[in-house]
Amino acid sequence: MEVKRVDEQLELVGELANTADENRTLPPVYAVLQDAEGKTLRHWVVEVDATVLGPGEKVPFTTKIDSVPDGTANVSVLFTNPAQNP
Repeated sequence: MEVKRVDEQLELVGELANTADENRTLPPVYAVLQDAEGKTLRHWVVEVDATVLGPGEKVPFTTKIDSVPDGTANVSVLFTNPAQNP
């Protein structure tokens, strides 16, 4: 994943890949900003242009936010809802 920051805007650019030998349904994808202690400062759902990936298939994603919270130290992309897994 590539992280780009211009002024207060943050853009995440990456790719999801199916490395299995069968079709896989994509779960919801979340972007998460955390402080240095691991506290979630902000999270959101990343829009992906696929719901199922075949074997070896890949799908790109891009997501942006206009304002990065003060204290942001880490950026992650998860397949689980951070609000349900603090």
